[in-house]
Amino acid sequence: MQNPMKLLKIIFFSIIIVAVLSYSYYQTKDYLTGPVLELTEPADNATLFQSRVTIKGYTKNISYLNMNGKQIFTDPSGQFSEETLLAKGLNIISIIAKDKYERENKKILRLVYLVK
Repeated sequence: MQNPMKLLKIIFFSIIIVAVLSYSYYQTKDYLTGPVLELTEPADNATLFQSRVTIKGYTKNISYLNMNGKQIFTDPSGQFSEETLLAKGLNIISIIAKDKYERENKKILRLVYLVK
């Protein structure tokens, strides 16, 4: 039978190592995941019959967000909503999110505007 004190020391140090690794992951997870950008509305390749459209989505871990080169802003929860006008035919909208480390996440939205 092993010494109970030695077993307690092994358990204690194992718990400390797991706690340090967990805390390290928690502190670096934003760096590891990079910027998150999701578009929720409208759907890519949508056909629209009105020239005014609202682009909606959410972000996480960003420091800068732009749509077709124009800076746009999020609310405190990371949601954004930006209106734009479409030209007749195919419209390509580029949305880029960057984090503080200059990593970027880019989404391309293709919308077709048809005049009735």
